[in-house]
Amino acid sequence: STRDWSSDVCSSDLDTEIRTSAKLRDVSNFVWEGGGGTDMAAVLSEVDHRDRPDSIVLVTDAATRWPSHQTHARVVVALTSDSCYRQQIPSWCKTVPLFAGASL
Repeated sequence: STRDWSSDVCSSDLDTEIRTSAKLRDVSNFVWEGGGGTDMAAVLSEVDHRDRPDSIVLVTDAATRWPSHQTHARVVVALTSDSCYRQQIPSWCKTVPLFAGASL
């Protein structure tokens, strides 16, 4: 059988705070937002505590502060650029590079 994941996926727009958070019903209507000034130390911990998700996927260049402790949720970092900030991603995160020339 095919599972309908639409009720299980939540999309959040965040940087230094959570701007919006909503169930993702149709990926064709999904709009990427962002603009820098991120602070994952604050918002990642808040999403983890408030929503208690199984997994969190972050699309980021990693130029941010990170939580000092591991979250309850698994964290996947979809890394958009190969920069010096890559080294700051916590070891408890799974990193998936999205940029040209990247290797898994």
